[in-house]
Amino acid sequence: MLKAGRRANALHIPVILDPVGAGATRLRTHFCQAVVEEISIQVIRGNASEILSLTGDRPGSDTKGVDSVHTVDQAMETANVLARELRTTLAITGAVDFITNGERVCAA
Repeated sequence: MLKAGRRANALHIPVILDPVGAGATRLRTHFCQAVVEEISIQVIRGNASEILSLTGDRPGSDTKGVDSVHTVDQAMETANVLARELRTTLAITGAVDFITNGERVCAA
């Protein structure tokens, strides 16, 4: 995935990341964090817990498998900060979907 992401970046092809299960295991979490650090990603889409797990070793970002243990509301503020830091668009899926680029938000 890193090789594909680097190649897409070199060819100016948009990269979309769905960090499935990030936060559920250290392997998935650390790998998704590495992808976010190394690749320019235009959109990251995940549930609230997966998005929170991308913020590093901050407490409260554990998931149970691919199921979110956090609500979209719990992740909104962090998502805005993360979107600005990564210069990307974040889409958090849940009962209410939340999309932000760190400046503009949409919830539906």
